Amino acid sequence: MTFGIRNLVGIHRLHNGEANYSTPLIFKGYAQWSYWQRKAFDYLIWCHLAHSLDFLVALLCWLWIFPLTFPQANEWHWEWVSKVFLFNLACEFTVYPFWHFITQARVSPYARGPLHEKKFNPKYPYDEKGQYHLLREMTFTTLGWLQSAFVQCVFMWLWASGRLPYYYDFWSRPVFSTFILLGVTFWREFHFYWVKILFLIKFLHSIELKIRRFIVLCIHGGQ
Repeated sequence: MTFGIRNLVGIHRLHNGEANYSTPLIFKGYAQWSYWQRKAFDYLIWCHLAHSLDFLVALLCWLWIFPLTFPQANEWHWEWVSKVFLFNLACEFTVYPFWHFITQARVSPYARGPLHEKKFNPKYPYDEKGQYHLLREMTFTTLGWLQSAFVQCVFMWLWASGRLPYYYDFWSRPVFSTFILLGVTFWREFHFYWVKILFLIKFLHSIELKIRRFIVLCIHGGQ
């Protein structure tokens, strides 16, 4: 997901000219807390609340799509697989165009308002001939959602066919269930951080190799 409820509220406040647009919806005394109080709150509570949109989408899938598809998931059939894929694509084409309209679209009053000056790069990122940048983002975002749908189908098939054990009642194992639910957030942050770091290292390493090859080429060329 790309944004949370706090982001939307903050953008709306900023658009309406409110000075304290980033004030939390709850815990309004957050800014007056000590450094360690804020950090403890961020890593123990706020990190989970920030992903409330992710949780709501997963809950919708559990309450709506799962009952329609899981009874048939013991065998691979296009009927239930297509529903899972369509749900994931529907989430993509609901969430991302809305976020794009709010933050980037030229016709959006929010994107043309005070938010424009708050961006790290206020230049319109898709203002190029051919719109290759936008097409690339749409392509890889869609591929990510298709991958997510495929992984979901695989695990549903493993559970429904008895190849992988599972339990249906969340509160039958309250401690383990809560640990897994909260652990997803920490794994997401840990994974996102280190993937970015490794990507940066690989990128810098590739630049170093290109520089070395260029130096060698220059030396041998001079000889």
